Amino acid sequence: MSHMEKQLQAVKKDRDSMKDSHATEISNMEKQLEAVKKERDTMKDLHATEISNMEKHLEVVKKERDTLKVYVKKVEQKNANLERERQTHNKSTEHFEMMLDRACEKNALLELELDEKGLLLEKVQRMMDETREFKEELDIKTRNGTDATNSIDRSKNLSTLLPNAIAANGELASHDNVVATNATNVSVSSPSGNENNQQHSLENPKNQITGNSQNRTSQINTLADMIKNLNAMEMKLKERQRSFKK
Repeated sequence: MSHMEKQLQAVKKDRDSMKDSHATEISNMEKQLEAVKKERDTMKDLHATEISNMEKHLEVVKKERDTLKVYVKKVEQKNANLERERQTHNKSTEHFEMMLDRACEKNALLELELDEKGLLLEKVQRMMDETREFKEELDIKTRNGTDATNSIDRSKNLSTLLPNAIAANGELASHDNVVATNATNVSVSSPSGNENNQQHSLENPKNQITGNSQNRTSQINTLADMIKNLNAMEMKLKERQRSFKK
């Protein structure tokens, strides 16, 4: 009996020891489980916070993307406007260049006409000088009793034309000062055939004065034509100036 009791007591001790050991293990495992649960909750909260932050960041990125889209549209619209303005500017520049070329052409024409007018003025002045000499010669011949009655009448008619020519000279001279400021450098064209013939006819006024009555009449008519041409040139210059101002 005693031996059996000893065995039973030993078995009981072993069982109690195992029970205590199992209880300790269970307690440790429960503690570990609680720690794992806490860690899981902590990680869950952390992940939830990170997800929330990422969602907020995503919203910010979306807003920035929308803002950039609007900005890109505005930039594209601005570029289109600038392109249209550039094309308009180019067209305006071409138009201004055309206007400048036309103005230069008009200035060139005015310069040519001014040069021609200057030649006419010189010829008129020479004609006036020759007419004065011619009149003096006629006066001398009338004193000598020559047949100069018709020539004297023509010289009187010519003397009535001279003040008009002088007035035309003054107006054209004042017109020169206005137009010459806008004129460009152009080449001067040669005078017409009639003007060359008129100049040739005036090279030797003394020979013409001593000529016959027909040559004197031709000279007076030539002077009248020169005055008419000078007046026509003045009107033409005024028309050119008005069209140039427009």
